[in-house]
Amino acid sequence: MMKWLPSRHRFALMKLIGFLLSSRRQRPEPRRVIYVVDRDQSAIESYGLSIVYFAVTTCYIAALLPPPAFLAAIPLAAIAIEIPMYLIGAAILPLWRDNQTLHSIVMMALLIAASAYFATRPTWVHFVAYAFLALVAVNAAAAVAMFALRNRVRELERRCAA
Repeated sequence: MMKWLPSRHRFALMKLIGFLLSSRRQRPEPRRVIYVVDRDQSAIESYGLSIVYFAVTTCYIAALLPPPAFLAAIPLAAIAIEIPMYLIGAAILPLWRDNQTLHSIVMMALLIAASAYFATRPTWVHFVAYAFLALVAVNAAAAVAMFALRNRVRELERRCAA
């Protein structure tokens, strides 16, 4: 039950899934297992989001390249993702204390802005842009649901802590 605790996830959609999985009856966990309540320890969420981010960025770069250069989009996407991180680290982070939150906000804002741009283009990539924007909208809806369920989530986490 502790494995899917909502407080072990960062994004609202994963928190909602964790709440739904934690709420149902499950087998007791082995006594020797300790789950840390840390929002960044969810491997499914971390790897899933990084794969989606990299795949969407690769599609956007591939849409900008001519057809023979499609394969160059893969290494270029890796570089394109790193550039804002270095710029944020060099320019803004000396003024900001919580670098992980700032990186997350800027990186997601950049991808949402790129998705909004590519959603208006009459190419194949607008399907990718709409799919990513739909994922963002579903996460926003899950945030509203988690806000409505906040008392039940608090009770579930209190029961697990005891």
